[in-house]
Amino acid sequence: GWILSKMDLAGGIVAFKRAGGPVVTAGISDMDFIQPVLFGDIASLYVHIEKVGRTSITTLVELEVERQGEREPLQMARGRFTYVAIDQQARPRPVDLAV
Repeated sequence: GWILSKMDLAGGIVAFKRAGGPVVTAGISDMDFIQPVLFGDIASLYVHIEKVGRTSITTLVELEVERQGEREPLQMARGRFTYVAIDQQARPRPVDLAV
């Protein structure tokens, strides 16, 4: 659960910036845990915006680690996270499509 929560947080930060304000997690799909993260691994999260809808933003979040003894980073997990932009009353609001 810890890795999933960090991936959600990373995706939420990118969605917040793109939406220009608060977002909530609406769903997670295509979540794959490829390998376990080990003690001593140095983790990096990468977030790519895949789709911007009227009120939603879908991101692909990937977790890679640097592991002692490995030459290249190893992909540990990846998933698609969808966020909905909300207003002050927690209702969906439009995302500026021009940005």
